[in-house]
Amino acid sequence: MEMAHKIAGKGAFSLKMAKRAIQIGQEVGLTPGLAFEALGEVACFTSPDKEEGIDAFFEKRKPEFNK
Repeated sequence: MEMAHKIAGKGAFSLKMAKRAIQIGQEVGLTPGLAFEALGEVACFTSPDKEEGIDAFFEKRKPEFNK
């Protein structure tokens, strides 16, 4: 249960991308899964949640990610 609470506090967009990459990897194989993961990484690094995470880290506060 502790792990579920820890995961729930992360950004919804990044969790969605990670879950989808795992699903694609299981459905169609490792190479397409890794390709989707690379695309998801770019999407996460350009999302507003990235900026919120960085700001929260430096301000020593809990991030408020988009839902």
